[in-house]
Amino acid sequence: MTKKREEGMDNRTKVLGGVGALLIVLSFIPYLGLLFGLAGFILLFIALKKASEAYKDRGIFKNFLKGFLVSFLGFLVAGIFAGFAVGAHRGGESSVLSVGFLVVAFLLFYVSTVVSVAFYRRALYSLADFTGNDLFMWAGRLFFWGGITTIIVIGSLVMWVGWVLLTVAFFTAEEKGKGEEQLIEREPRG
Repeated sequence: MTKKREEGMDNRTKVLGGVGALLIVLSFIPYLGLLFGLAGFILLFIALKKASEAYKDRGIFKNFLKGFLVSFLGFLVAGIFAGFAVGAHRGGESSVLSVGFLVVAFLLFYVSTVVSVAFYRRALYSLADFTGNDLFMWAGRLFFWGGITTIIVIGSLVMWVGWVLLTVAFFTAEEKGKGEEQLIEREPRG
């Protein structure tokens, strides 16, 4: 069910969100990818903050922020455990210890991914409800199912398609005030 829209997304928010998501799509490019990804998330956070304020729903921004923080911290701690595994292996420790650290690193990575995409999905579902643009919902679904299937590697590709869809969703979102004009135009025809 679509929530009542009091104000739409302004053009600046659309562009910030679309360019941010596009930069995240391009973050796989060698050397520049890290910068693209960082800039993309910054632009996306600005756009989601503006959308949260426009729709008077703090959950859009907060859920996306929670997802990002869970993901970031999970990857950080998983990286530390992966480092322990490499250190244990190089230090001549038993391979059981190295494998144990790797298993813990993978589990931390996987669990943090699944939890973070659940928050992303929640934020994007809210955005879909407010904008009436189902592409936000589909991007959230692709993030969620991609996160769950990262265990079989294909999930990363599914999540990448989700970022592409999020890019399209922002660029095709209805601008502030245009939905009301369309409703007024349609009333006399009916």
